[in-house]
Amino acid sequence: MTKKTKRISKKREKKAGEDVGGHSHAGSGSLWFNQGDASSEYFLIEDKYTTKDSYSITLAVLTKVEQQAKRVGKIPVLRFGFEPSKENYAVLRYCDACHLIDDDVLSKAVTKNKSIRFTAKYLYQSYSFSKSGLFMFKLILGATLGKEGTGKMFYVFKWKDFVDNQVRFVCSGEG
Repeated sequence: MTKKTKRISKKREKKAGEDVGGHSHAGSGSLWFNQGDASSEYFLIEDKYTTKDSYSITLAVLTKVEQQAKRVGKIPVLRFGFEPSKENYAVLRYCDACHLIDDDVLSKAVTKNKSIRFTAKYLYQSYSFSKSGLFMFKLILGATLGKEGTGKMFYVFKWKDFVDNQVRFVCSGEG
């Protein structure tokens, strides 16, 4: 990891922790007792970013964050961003966000694969408002072709929307 990359990562992790009323973790969560990049009382955050125009979300990373969060009784959040555009997104499990979702979520990606590649441009163009006023993108990884309900479901939110509405995620009762 270059000095510049390390500096950007540290800055992002610190900001993510502060945004949720928490803090970043020493060693970017590499210590067995302090997993994830940042956390608060309610959330465990893994932060990823790219300087490229696309980023792949994998089921393996989402599962890892989920397992780490479960050990400490927190809600798992994958934060990812595109460094050139400064756009950031939060990925939450369906069970942690479904109570916020209404039926007019128009942006959706269903794949039988265990990963999906998003471009900054695609997410920006997919921006839509639901009745709740949040940008949401439904993501289903590992779905059986033609059977949407068979994969693991997640929602992608703009980071700002997640931060502004974080108390509503905590009220979901999941952790």
